[in-house]
Parts: sequence; C-alpha cells; structure tokens
Amino acid sequence: MPIITTEDFVLRYAVSIAFQDDGAKLEECIERYENYYLNQLFGADLLASYNGTIPNDYLEPFTIDYCNTIIESKGIKDMLLCLIWWHYCYDTPTVPTSIGNSVPDIEAGTLSIDYNIFNQGVKTFKNIQYRLEKDGVSLFNGQLLRYKSWL
Repeated sequence: MPIITTEDFVLRYAVSIAFQDDGAKLEECIERYENYYLNQLFGADLLASYNGTIPNDYLEPFTIDYCNTIIESKGIKDMLLCLIWWHYCYDTPTVPTSIGNSVPDIEAGTLSIDYNIFNQGVKTFKNIQYRLEKDGVSLFNGQLLRYKSWL
C-alpha cells in the first residue's frame, strides 16, 4: 500500500510534469524510492513484520523531549515527499514541453545547490530512527542515511 501518490506533490513539493508523460516519470520515481527508503528506515525484517500497516506513532508527526533536546519528526509521508521530490528533480533536469525543453521551476530555489529539502527528509528519517531505538523496537535494523552537500 503506497504512502504517497503523485497528487501529494503540491505546494512546496510541486513538480513540473511533462505534457507527454502525464506524471509517469513521477509515478516511476515513487515506485522506485518509496519502498527503498522504508526498508532503509526500518530494516527489511521490521518492515515485513508490519504487513503493510506502519504504526501511526511513526507515520504521524511527533515531538519528544529527550535530555535537553527536542526530537521532531514531520512524519513518514513528509519524509518520503522530501526524498522522492529531490530524486525526481535530480533525475529530470529538463522537461520537454510543446515549445522545447525547459528547466523545471521549483519553489525552493535552484536544484544545483538545493539540498535543503532532501536534508529535511534526512532529519525526519534520523528522528524516526531515534524514536524506534528509544522505544526498544526489537526487529529494528535501520540503515544510515547521510545529509547531502555540494562540498
């Protein structure tokens, strides 16, 4: 059961869709990366144990206090939107239109230097993993996801 669809890519996550593909590339990107990031987040065994139903504790946004630190997650859906949006924009540097190729217009700025949205997804990813560890989930075997930088 997919968590995000092409209709979720609005406002901040709006992407330019080529008139010929009608969102097929975006759908392909969702199919390629959604399950990949969920496996990285939870680990394959834990994700399989959920049988397609991830607990709301991790799907929904949360904020917890821990040792003078606030751990904040915007939820799995927002995390996936950030990560998949970045991959789609990175994989689609130009969009064919009826008058030729154009550079996609993104609200967050120019793609060549904009890792902010990807890194916001990574922050939520890490905070969900932190909560999984803190909750003592037994099958948790999440993988490391690093921030991106142009340096």
